[in-house]
Amino acid sequence: MTSAPLGALPSDTVEVLLASDHGFAPQSSADPLLRHKTTRRADYDRAWKAAEAEGAFDMLFSNERGELTEGGRSSVFVQLDGKWWTPPIDAGVLPGVMRAVLIEELGAAERTLTMRDLDRAEGLLVSNARRGAAR
Repeated sequence: MTSAPLGALPSDTVEVLLASDHGFAPQSSADPLLRHKTTRRADYDRAWKAAEAEGAFDMLFSNERGELTEGGRSSVFVQLDGKWWTPPIDAGVLPGVMRAVLIEELGAAERTLTMRDLDRAEGLLVSNARRGAAR
């Protein structure tokens, strides 16, 4: 077990990077371990730490089909046409606690999302149980 203090975020909004732009391979949507919180997360940990080193909060991953999946330490929500969407579990994402909370609170639904959807998004949220949601 390890522990460390949780530092404050610099603001209510955070920056994210794309893992594919930083040499990370797509995740396999068929990997059953992506649907469980495990200690097999070397790429995810390297990604968010590299993002932090560049002043960002996280890196967003995609799967082998080019679909948006999740961040190294966060679930992702994209607002399109006034509605909030999050990638479906079968894209290869962890069904996290905060993800479930935001699906209910935002009235969000699952939908296949692509990197092009990020370009046209009206809003983007990343979330995890430790931090809550950040724009």
